[in-house]
Amino acid sequence: MKETLKKILKRHELVEIYTDAIEKEYFDVCYVTAISDNDVMLRTYNSVCEYDGYVLYPISEITEIRLGTRYLEGRGKIIASRQEQLTPFAIEGDLDGLGIDLFIAFLEECQKLHNLIKVTTVHDIELCGYVEELSENALILQQTDCDGFVDGKTIIPIDDLSKLDYDSKMLRARNSLALTHQ
Repeated sequence: MKETLKKILKRHELVEIYTDAIEKEYFDVCYVTAISDNDVMLRTYNSVCEYDGYVLYPISEITEIRLGTRYLEGRGKIIASRQEQLTPFAIEGDLDGLGIDLFIAFLEECQKLHNLIKVTTVHDIELCGYVEELSENALILQQTDCDGFVDGKTIIPIDDLSKLDYDSKMLRARNSLALTHQ
């Protein structure tokens, strides 16, 4: 799977990535933007072809990749015609074999940018917040509620992270709400 993802990254090809072998209606339409020894980062697009942030998860979570379909061809044309302003993200490319922990690098970048992220744990718990502190073993997340209010801190072991989302439409809306509360 990793070698296929590397080829997709090199070709800058729009793909569908599935992480559930049973629920086929849930998938990411995306470009692969970074790959490391075990993880992949994607720039995603929603069902109406709008940029919808970055997602990071282990390569082992991927159950299927589709490419070259008519669906993707049509989506690609719409995405290209929009010329949307994308949020820059410093992590890109083939990082395989460089000893870079993509989860840590992703979280460090999110901490620098001080934007809201969504964290999903291996126990399917989803939390939104700001990266307050980060070590090799734990993430301290300044948690927010649905209205954007800071609502305490959560300490999550790094090994319990299964997915990270940054700059999605939902997170941008919550971030805007949080800024109005400051």
